[in-house]
Amino acid sequence: MRFTLLGSGSAGNCLVVNSGISTVLVDCGLSFQEAKRRLIARDVSLTDIDAILVTHEHGDHSGGVFTLSKKMDIPIWCTSGTSQATSAMEQANLVNEIIGFSNFKVGALKITPYPVPHDALEPSQFTLSDSQFKLGVLTDAGAVTAHMFENLRDCDALVLEFNHDENLLLKSSYPAPLKNRIAGGFGHLSNTTAKDFLKKLINPKLKFVLAAHLSETNNSEDLVRGLLSEILDEREIAYAIANQRDGSDWIEIN
Repeated sequence: MRFTLLGSGSAGNCLVVNSGISTVLVDCGLSFQEAKRRLIARDVSLTDIDAILVTHEHGDHSGGVFTLSKKMDIPIWCTSGTSQATSAMEQANLVNEIIGFSNFKVGALKITPYPVPHDALEPSQFTLSDSQFKLGVLTDAGAVTAHMFENLRDCDALVLEFNHDENLLLKSSYPAPLKNRIAGGFGHLSNTTAKDFLKKLINPKLKFVLAAHLSETNNSEDLVRGLLSEILDEREIAYAIANQRDGSDWIEIN
């Protein structure tokens, strides 16, 4: 099982997960041409994609989903709330609504959606597993919950949001309402919250952590790298940081 981020941040997010048999995208906030370019650079054809899982309706996650689905006849999976909140959904092909955050399968991958606190209509995040390994994905959440912990506590790898440093956000030129939204309980995970949650998620199976959705204005890779090093180095758990321009390399779970 392997995964790669094509891009991560407020300008567009897209995660590719491949089991060796099945390939899915989690979100696509990139344009059709940009997503195609970045997929090809990773030796992935558009015809390889079996489904697109959409976490919520915000444009940096859903903006490219519907064009990609329509052009390539790729099924979409999302919650009923996300479907209702997205006007472009009416133009999409093959929309499957997730009811009650129930499990489903895409080829060889078992998908488990779970709810998160975020300022969207019915946002979800996902875990994806094959017969051997489990990847947990968590971005776009303003807080952590016991239910989130239960879904992520036994993962072999994590894609985890480290969105902002609290001090940088406080001192930034962002207007007060935007600062409050980002830092609020339905906004994005701060470095401190993500660090504390990651400590709880460490388990004997965990092999890799990919930090994602870093703010280009209110965070820095150096800050996040320091936090990851502090938590993971002594446990010999590998880690990397995804960015907006390059996303990440392929990461294999084995």
